[in-house]
Amino acid sequence: MLKLSLLGGRYTQVFLKLVFRHLNRWEEAVLQYTHPYVVQQNFSQSAPHLRKLTLEFGVGGTFSSLPLDSSPPMFGGDLPALEELRIRRWRSSDWTNIRFHRLKILDISDEIILGIDTLLGIVQQSPDLRVLRIDGVTVVWDPSSAPSPPKMVLPHLLDFSLTDIFQHEATHERRSDTNLETIHHILQVVQIPACVSFSVEINLPKSPSTQLQELLNSLPKPSMVYDRRQSQKSSKSQPAVARVIFRVGDFGCQVFEDLSSRPRYSVLLRDFPHDVGARWVRAELADGWRDAAKPDLHLNCQSRRWEAILSLQDLDTVTELKIKGQACSRNSAGESLLEKLESPVHFSVGPPSGPFLGLRTLSFAGCAIEGKEILKMVRKRHLWMEDLYEEEADCPKLRILLGRKMGAFSASIMRKIRAAPGVEEVVGPDVSQLTDNDWHFRSSENESACFSSKDPDSDRDSEDDKYYF
Repeated sequence: MLKLSLLGGRYTQVFLKLVFRHLNRWEEAVLQYTHPYVVQQNFSQSAPHLRKLTLEFGVGGTFSSLPLDSSPPMFGGDLPALEELRIRRWRSSDWTNIRFHRLKILDISDEIILGIDTLLGIVQQSPDLRVLRIDGVTVVWDPSSAPSPPKMVLPHLLDFSLTDIFQHEATHERRSDTNLETIHHILQVVQIPACVSFSVEINLPKSPSTQLQELLNSLPKPSMVYDRRQSQKSSKSQPAVARVIFRVGDFGCQVFEDLSSRPRYSVLLRDFPHDVGARWVRAELADGWRDAAKPDLHLNCQSRRWEAILSLQDLDTVTELKIKGQACSRNSAGESLLEKLESPVHFSVGPPSGPFLGLRTLSFAGCAIEGKEILKMVRKRHLWMEDLYEEEADCPKLRILLGRKMGAFSASIMRKIRAAPGVEEVVGPDVSQLTDNDWHFRSSENESACFSSKDPDSDRDSEDDKYYF
């Protein structure tokens, strides 16, 4: 294996002549910080035995000004043995005239401009692909310039990811704020019947609902992706956990085997209507889930328009509800989400069937909610909840998590919440550190653990945002 990190020096040219003299013997190569002229001058020879290739330049160090068609095709235009191709921040190589035969991993990321025809051309040549990850790439595509290519079936693809994609409009010579057309096109063309890990992020324009439904129809069903993963395992795991987020302007869903691992299914739709997202949750994660054991639903509401969440209040698979920021505000009718949680809902004749009878964890963060409001809610909720069960011990209890930037709390209120019937645990400020005159909410070690920067929902701009909402 050759790992070349070219930073310059007086003997650079001599060294390169020695290294590239044996290009036909290379099997693995990692080229870092290498100026594109090195590639243009030395990579025109064939590399018949090259199986793994990584091209990477440093952060902010791309060379996009060099012409892409000023040199012969790389590797003589043919990489017959290449199985793994990884490209990072490398914008100055033309891949349109290179033939691939055995490619199994294609991983392209960070500040790269790539034509849609080039990308789909590589995919079309690579029916044995196992991994296809495209992240942080600007895709150039003019939908009016050419007809759609035929559908491409990748029967062995396991890992599919399209994240942080930008769409360059060739007709306007500018980068668009939306990538809907590009992503939708790829999803329609590339078929992935064996996929067990799926991730996509889409920036939508103000689209009509018919276009939104077409987009949702092009997404693989989360239950099918999850079932394929389970069929690969020797033993069945616990039921899936689905985290659903209703954030200001955004809707997202992630399906986990367990919350300690990366999601097996991840969709983030920006500028997406919450009511359409809620209908999709019901259709795909409840009514349409293939396995008998439905996934536990963890709903995260960070929007003032929280009515979409209430459309799911009859689902007893909702076990966690996280209320953050604007979700604590009253709507145009003067109602609050907290008040909705304390009152029973009758959807038909008989006992109450909502709101959220299966709720086990209730979290608050960044809310101007006082302790007395939470105390009132848990007391009123327990009064009608206990009537649904013959034995009080069978009545589910709430675990309450209190995060940062909350309203007024005192030690006496905290003790009453913890002692209230229907409350299993309250994780928040240490009561021993509060007095009855101390009305300022303090962070504690427990609270920090529950709402730290590692928490998927605590910080939209965290480094983990690619995988966790």
